Amino acid sequence: MIKDYVATVISVLNKLHMKYVFTGGFALSYYGFPRGSSDFDVIVEKNYDKLLKLSKILREKDFSVLSSDIEHAFSSDKDNHFAVFYKRTMFPYFDFKVASGEEDERAIRDFVIVDFRGVKCRIVGVENLIVKKLEWGDDKDVENVLYRYKRTDYKKLFKLAKEKGVDVKLQDMIHKIKRENE
Repeated sequence: MIKDYVATVISVLNKLHMKYVFTGGFALSYYGFPRGSSDFDVIVEKNYDKLLKLSKILREKDFSVLSSDIEHAFSSDKDNHFAVFYKRTMFPYFDFKVASGEEDERAIRDFVIVDFRGVKCRIVGVENLIVKKLEWGDDKDVENVLYRYKRTDYKKLFKLAKEKGVDVKLQDMIHKIKRENE
């Protein structure tokens, strides 16, 4: 059942031609580290008309989303999140973040398309995910992705990590993983 309503949200995003990317636990699962989460993190483009259409269509499909939350998220650079709940379950819910700044825009541009129950879904590129997790101190998530996912572009990863000042931490983690698996 959860998979059905997630596919519904993805379908609506695609139908509206929204620029979006799933990140967080959903993306981690794809990159080899499934873990539980109480929400689905989604970064969406800052397009007021599309956001209002999104909320209208989702409400028609039995989701709860407040237009006032979208208006607030759209007009704020710091509190730019709004929640979407499926009325039949409430959890997990969708934590939408309206893109603000180059970092969010890069995440939206740098995506991988995966098939989710027959629906094409955009998830954040692994390099952006790793760097964000390093910034947040989610070391275990980073270690698991580095160990399990074998298609990481390390040149791109180190460039992003250096920009964010986490390149030394990344290098230390890579050396640790190599030592533990020799």
